[in-house]
Amino acid sequence: LAPGVALPERVEVHVGVGHEMYVTPVAAAAPDGGAGSGAIVGVAALCEKRVMEAGGGKPQERLAALIAGCAPLRERLAGSVVDGPALACGPLRVHSTGVWRGRAVLVGDAAGYVDAITGEGMSLALSTALFAADAIRAVVDGKDVDVAFSAYARQRAAVFRDHAILTIGLVELARRPF
Repeated sequence: LAPGVALPERVEVHVGVGHEMYVTPVAAAAPDGGAGSGAIVGVAALCEKRVMEAGGGKPQERLAALIAGCAPLRERLAGSVVDGPALACGPLRVHSTGVWRGRAVLVGDAAGYVDAITGEGMSLALSTALFAADAIRAVVDGKDVDVAFSAYARQRAAVFRDHAILTIGLVELARRPF
């Protein structure tokens, strides 16, 4: 950030038509106040496919166009210096047809992912990993693999369903500003 611009206290989310912009605090400004002493933030965009396809050019050009279209973010980043290259990946929404096969178990985002808007990904991954660990322990202790991992799948589905309903609802609301 430009010198004198405050580091945000928490992650900021800016929702636009077909995209979400995230500003994450990384490092406070250098105390000496010299050149390059501005605070450091991470800027990320989650976009619908149509938004990415509409913006031509390299990832940094598409990110710059999204920033330019978001007044609060454009103002916060005015005078800032880019510290690294813009990167792109996607699609991020993941739907799995099952969370286990044989003795292989999927946990976290690999088992299914909706959107990062709620910020619950880590807590969901950790809580469902406990279910997977219980199932693995049961198999190690001699329980049938299908029985143990079916129980994991049911437990995970119950937790993930509530998360998915909330997340999909928030994404749909964000897509239709009043």
